[in-house]
Amino acid sequence: MITVVGVGNLVRSDDGLGIQALWRLQRDPRVPDGIAFIDGSTRGIELVDDTAEAECVLVLDAIDVDATPGTLVSMSGEELSRLPGGWTVHHLGVVDWMTALLMLTGRLPEVRVLGLQPAETGWGTTLSAALQTGLDALIDAAVDQLRAWAVRDAGAGGDLRPRGLAAPIEAGPPACHGGRIGAGEE
Repeated sequence: MITVVGVGNLVRSDDGLGIQALWRLQRDPRVPDGIAFIDGSTRGIELVDDTAEAECVLVLDAIDVDATPGTLVSMSGEELSRLPGGWTVHHLGVVDWMTALLMLTGRLPEVRVLGLQPAETGWGTTLSAALQTGLDALIDAAVDQLRAWAVRDAGAGGDLRPRGLAAPIEAGPPACHGGRIGAGEE
C-alpha cells in the first residue's frame, strides 16, 4: 500500500504546507488510484497505527534546510534522520514516527519526504507568497513519486493506475521494499 501523509499546523503560516498540499494532491486526477491519504497534522508518533501496513510513505511538510524560501526539498527518511539540524518543521515527530514504527512492526516502509523551504512559520492561516508560488512544483513532484511507486508496484503484481486510465500502467521493477529506512532507493 502507498500512503501519503500531510503534516503541519494550519494556524502557523507555512507550517500548514503539508496539509494544504495533501488536500490539493487528493483532488489531482494524475494521482494513481489506490493511494491512501492521511491528514497527519502534528500527530507524529500517533501515525504508527495509520501507516503500519504501508510499503511506501510520502510525507509532505515544510522542510527547513536554510535554503531560499519556496525551494523544493526531497529526501529519503534515512537522509532526514541524519540531518544535524534544520529538518522539517516537525522533524522530531517524523523521525519519532519512523523509530516507533520500526520498533513496533520490525520494519519500515520506503519513506520519501517532499516539501518546500518555509519563509514564515508564525501565526497565520495562509501560505507565504514563496510557498504559494512553489506549491505547483511540490504537487508535480509528489505526483511523479506516487506514479513511480505505482508503476513499480504494478510490476510486482499490483494493479494501480492513474484515475481514469483504462489499461494498467506499464510494469517496472518492484520498488516499495519494507525494511530499513530508505530500502530500495537508488
